[in-house]
Amino acid sequence: MELYDPNGNAEDLDDLDTGVWLFDDLDPVIVTEQNPSQPLKSAGSQPRKKIMTILDPWGLAHYFISAHASSLREIILTCSAPTLVFWETLARDCSMTLESLTLVTDRIEQRVETAFWMACRNLISLDLECEFRSWFGDETMRAMHERSHFMTVREMDLEHCPNVTSKMINTVLVSCPALEFLLAERFYVVDMAQDGSQPWACLNMRDLRLDIDLFDPYQEYIESADNDVLEGEGGESDKEANEAKEARKSMEALQVAERQKLIMAQLAKLKKLRILYASQGYLDFYHGRPKECVEFILEKGLDQLAGLTQLEEIYFDCRSYTPCLPEAEWMLKHWKRLKIVHRGVYMVYLDKAGHDLRTMFTAPEGFEIDQEAFDVLFDVFL
Repeated sequence: MELYDPNGNAEDLDDLDTGVWLFDDLDPVIVTEQNPSQPLKSAGSQPRKKIMTILDPWGLAHYFISAHASSLREIILTCSAPTLVFWETLARDCSMTLESLTLVTDRIEQRVETAFWMACRNLISLDLECEFRSWFGDETMRAMHERSHFMTVREMDLEHCPNVTSKMINTVLVSCPALEFLLAERFYVVDMAQDGSQPWACLNMRDLRLDIDLFDPYQEYIESADNDVLEGEGGESDKEANEAKEARKSMEALQVAERQKLIMAQLAKLKKLRILYASQGYLDFYHGRPKECVEFILEKGLDQLAGLTQLEEIYFDCRSYTPCLPEAEWMLKHWKRLKIVHRGVYMVYLDKAGHDLRTMFTAPEGFEIDQEAFDVLFDVFL
């Protein structure tokens, strides 16, 4: 196979581990064009394609993209690192047509994608998987805002972007009215309060997958500043130091309660929500501690979520608290479409009557666990 070069140069790709697939009506067709005098095209009869999947370890993706730019709606690229030429090609040839971009890569430099973000106009889906270094940062957020991407984007997958912060996630939530799907990692509720508790704009959200934590990561810096006082130094007695510690614990408990109310109030507005991930694990590896998870119990505001009548799946972690029969009955009454309850390492599927959910909270055995997901049948759920 020879690769067509607009400048008149052809490269032999027979020995390269490069794959290109074009999808027309969801049928994959591998590109095998042999004539270097013509732009690459599918072996099928339809000249216009919508989806291109590229496995590109050699930085040649821009050649394929340029050859099909007029018809591309979605690009799925796996490579080591997108080159500047790749971004420039997207900006030059695909700015009006590209709607969905998926990148699986080791690293992406923020400086090389600015031209694309400033030129691309119709992007509605962004899926990033960056193993080592991600370009998604403050400059990217600013470029997306300036080009009004926040107003049109419907899907964002930022799970594998280590540079994405909790504050960035909150910016997305309050700025993207068309957003229907969001997958991201750690999200600290305290960042909502620090941003003025702005209401989430994503009222069309159908699938929200976050790792919500009530913990205040900024408190560590405050604690390091007043450790001397709390340890009884500086002239304070041990009794006074203990009183100071207890007073701060009470204050922190009140703050956590306020954060619980805040996140429940925001979730309650997502009336179209079908899937909710409120936790993605029990431990916070960034701070070496258990997470302070949202508590889905009635005394902590569960009843605020009665309007989520479309909810089909909910994932949460309650190892720090115990839901009881009233919570189970409440869920059965208000979330009539609920099919899956995933609590920590446990998963329960509901039948139409919801009996499995009821036994999940009351019986030591007898509930059903997805055998494909788990090899061990747990005899005791709570």
